[in-house]
Amino acid sequence: MDNTTNALNWFEIATTDLARAQQFYETVFGIKMDAMDLPNIQMRTFPGDGMNGKVGGALVKSG
Repeated sequence: MDNTTNALNWFEIATTDLARAQQFYETVFGIKMDAMDLPNIQMRTFPGDGMNGKVGGALVKSG
């Protein structure tokens, strides 16, 4: 068994103000987030590569 078995590879942070949260995280971490909008959900993804053992995640519009 390698060290990626059952490892966390995705997280979501719920927010009622997606634009404000995106601006906050982009400023704090010095990153650029990408939009991933679906018919019933709005998300902004953090840069990452979950397929290669790195953690990825997103802000998700709630409410």
